[in-house]
Amino acid sequence: MHSLSVLLSLAALTLVGAAGAQVTLTNTTWTLSQMTVSTQPVALPAGIGRPTLRLDGRFVAGGTGCNTYRGPYIERGGMLTLGSLATTRRDCPGPGGAQESRYLNLLQHVTRYQLSGSTLTLFAGNRDRLVFQAGSAANLPAAGISIDGTWLLSGGQPCAPCRAAHPASHSRQGA
Repeated sequence: MHSLSVLLSLAALTLVGAAGAQVTLTNTTWTLSQMTVSTQPVALPAGIGRPTLRLDGRFVAGGTGCNTYRGPYIERGGMLTLGSLATTRRDCPGPGGAQESRYLNLLQHVTRYQLSGSTLTLFAGNRDRLVFQAGSAANLPAAGISIDGTWLLSGGQPCAPCRAAHPASHSRQGA
């Protein structure tokens, strides 16, 4: 229990430190907080993961709340154009499918963006918008939290079948 409280304290300190960091368009995971179609807000369904977006300089990738997607993009001086998006094909019935269709349709029509603090707004014409938040725990998918990153295991013992299958990799006991 003590190690869990230490881990949570370290995580809190990391989040506090990250709060002052400069948010950039690229290499930031953006979580959808608002969708507007024809100037009307579209309710994001409860119980379905929020769509995400990540730009790495060449490719955009993310999730729709049901499937994942990836494709090329071009960004120049506030203008943003996404190329054809490849998506996984998992069935998304009901509200999840409706959210996915609207989201992907708007993404394909994005022409420009605005970055303001930790908010990214993508504009698809004059009336449609996707608004994202960076690093906001309130906007993480309902299914859970992300623990992406580099982890170092310190301690523990491999299971007996693992040691038997890979004896050379377990020659240092206690390391």
